[in-house]
Order: sequence, then C-alpha cells, then structure tokens
Amino acid sequence: MSKNPEKELEEFLASKPAWMQRFFQTRFGSLSPDDIQEWCNNFDEVCRAKDEYERILQLIPAKWKAYRKRLKQEAQGFSQLLVPKGQAGRKRNEELAERIWQLDADGKSNLEIHCVLRAEGINLSLEGVESYLKSRRKVHTG
Repeated sequence: MSKNPEKELEEFLASKPAWMQRFFQTRFGSLSPDDIQEWCNNFDEVCRAKDEYERILQLIPAKWKAYRKRLKQEAQGFSQLLVPKGQAGRKRNEELAERIWQLDADGKSNLEIHCVLRAEGINLSLEGVESYLKSRRKVHTG
C-alpha cells in the first residue's frame, strides 16, 4: 500500500534544507538574499527536487491547484518586468505637428491655425493646437 500523499509531502519537505522548503511552499517571496544564493548554488538539486515535489503535489489536487495558480501569478508578474513600458499618451502625428508649426511660423494666431485646420477637414481643438505649439517650444527651448 502506498503512503498517504500528505504524509509523503511532509516527509519530502522535512528532508530538505529550510530555504528549499520555503522556496517550494512560497516560491521566492519568502527567501532572503542568502537563501537565493543557496538556491543559485544548488540549482541542479533544486530542479531534481522540484520534479519530485510536483509529482507528490499532483496526488493532492487542492495543493496542486494552488501551486499552479501561484506559478501563473508569479510568471505573469515576471513577464511584466520583461516587457518595456511604452510612452504615455497618444502617439503624436508628426505631419500635423509640422503643419501647425509652419502655420505658426507664418504668423498665424492659434485661433487662425485652428480655423485653417478645420477648413482642411482636420478636427483639432484649439487646446490641441496650443498643445502642439507648446511641445515645439519645449523641444527648442528645453
């Protein structure tokens, strides 16, 4: 007759160093810098033990489910670190910016620029015109 899976898990964990027990039960969340160094120094052993730990967990459906959920959450958090953040806000329309800056250089007021753009079928608020002009000033003065 085989062992009770809960008992087998308990014996398995008891046979491992404390840092490895914490790693299996909570992943990296509870490891100290020294524990992480131990994990790195014993990577091959951790991999072998992880296979056995997962084999035992699969015999305990609730713990297996919780373990897999924890791994998914950890992977999701880790993947966010790998993806670089984009710039905030909408991408600027360079052609429109050049048109606005040219009209400004031609001596048009913000309201006149707004009206010219509306006549050309470009629906940009007066505030939008001012924003493009302000960004141009920052580039040249900043």
